[in-house]
Amino acid sequence: MTPEAIAVVIPAHNEEALLPRALAAVAAAARHPALADLRVMTVVAADACVDDTAKVADTAGASVLHLGSQNPGKARATAVQHALATLGAPASATWIASTDADSAVPPN
Repeated sequence: MTPEAIAVVIPAHNEEALLPRALAAVAAAARHPALADLRVMTVVAADACVDDTAKVADTAGASVLHLGSQNPGKARATAVQHALATLGAPASATWIASTDADSAVPPN
């Protein structure tokens, strides 16, 4: 099946300082010409944050989930479920990508 949508999930715990770089990199990659016909959604799972991680993510246009699991795996899973429910594309037609708040994906 041809993908209809892409969900990029980013678990984050107190990552306000590093998250802007990660979100900028995801946004640049989402503008790649090969993705022009796809819906791309970025979901930041702000997990037990006591800093401005959620505010940084919201300002960058990401969908933000406020969690308290203190578990990156659970944060990723919750973000994936949220993205699938929000995008409305079949799960089989949605590509799921995950990166970390302290990483920068390449633009291609």
